[in-house]
Order: sequence, then C-alpha cells, then structure tokens
Amino acid sequence: MRKNKLKKLFEVYNKYDSRTLFYKILRYSNENCGNLEAKKFQVSILRKFFDLKGWHINPFRAIKIDPKKIEYVQTGEPNTSQFDNNPKGRFHHEKPMILSSDWYRKTTSIKETKIYRGLKQRFEKNFSWNDTVLSPENYQLKHPNLRGKYARYDSNEFLRRGEHLDKLYNSLSERGYKNWMERNDSFFNELTLNIGPDGRLIRNSEGLHRLILARIIGFESIPARVLVVHPDFLKRKS
Repeated sequence: MRKNKLKKLFEVYNKYDSRTLFYKILRYSNENCGNLEAKKFQVSILRKFFDLKGWHINPFRAIKIDPKKIEYVQTGEPNTSQFDNNPKGRFHHEKPMILSSDWYRKTTSIKETKIYRGLKQRFEKNFSWNDTVLSPENYQLKHPNLRGKYARYDSNEFLRRGEHLDKLYNSLSERGYKNWMERNDSFFNELTLNIGPDGRLIRNSEGLHRLILARIIGFESIPARVLVVHPDFLKRKS
C-alpha cells in the first residue's frame, strides 16, 4: 500500500473507538487484499493505530511470556453483559479493552482443569487416552471456556483427537513453539490473555492445549497477545 493511502487511512479512521476501528479495517482489508495479505495487513495497521493511541500494552503486538506464569483461565458467567453476552463466559477475542470491575476474579486455576490433568496424565505418566480424565466417559464439563467438546466426542472422535494431540506434542518438542505467522494462521488464533490489577495473567481464549503442552515440555517463553487489561494494573506500571 502506498504511503499516501496509509496516511489517508489514519486520518479517516483515527476518530473511531477500538471496536469500530477493528471492524472497519477488517472490512477494508478483506475487500482490497488477498487472504494471507489481508491477515498481515489487519494486524500491522491495527498495531500502528494502537501505538498512536498510546496504549501501554498494544493488543496487536504479540509478546513473549513464560507459560508457567499464566496460571488462570477466564471462567466468567456465560451470556452476561460483563462478558459482552459471550456464551463461553470470556471476552470476545477481537475486542481489546481497558476494563475495570471484578472480571479478573472470575477465573479457574489451570491446574484444576481437566485438560491440564489429562494432558499431564498422557505426556508425563504415559496413560492411554481412554484412561485419562479427558475420555468422554470420564469428562465432566465445569465451564464452557474449558473445552466442552470432550464430553460430546464418541470413542472414534476422541481417539482421533488424541492422535492430533500426540502429533502436536511431538511437533512442539521437535520444532519448537511457532507463532501465528509461522503456522500460517490468523493473529486472532494466537493465545489471548487478560491482565488483572495485580498483574495476574489469565488465559482468555485460543491456545489452551498449546499453553499446557508448553508448560509440560518446559518452554521458557511462548507468544501471546493481551486483550483486556484492568486499569489498576496500568496505574501500577506508570
């Protein structure tokens, strides 16, 4: 894109709030760019806008984070206004916000989730998939942001899922943890985090299995994007 077009885009769109801005840029890039080019354009232009708006943590710049420091999963009440009526009780991954209230208290420890326990059983204790707590016969969903699919799998679907996770584990072990561009994926499929007032890191959406496998394998850092930040955290940082 030529510089004068980029400048014009800034002048026209800089008056909008972040949510409106995202959807306008999404529409523009989808209409004027190819698929992969559109993905990269969306992220690059949104990075620039949020840099100009002076956000302390740019939600469109991936950060490197120690996976062991991400200790919680967002488990708010589904379909409530606090979480924008999201049926999974989390924030929409396309809507970055600086948000007060007590949303950061509505979490579950990752170590208490069935996914964490099941992956530890499989990859540290060498359980068969059917003997893990992820088996459809054993799985009880406690919250819709904790992967309800396991409870709905039949035996064949579950074993195929297990084969996929075996391959993912081997790929991460052998080739390392790839970011969204290296996976030829979307930026919005990168692990998404929220930050509470005390600096607590909370997994909001995307990448839960990768996050837990990264902890098991022992990665010191993985890519993630920050979505929602409590304003008290920013006050502490300033």
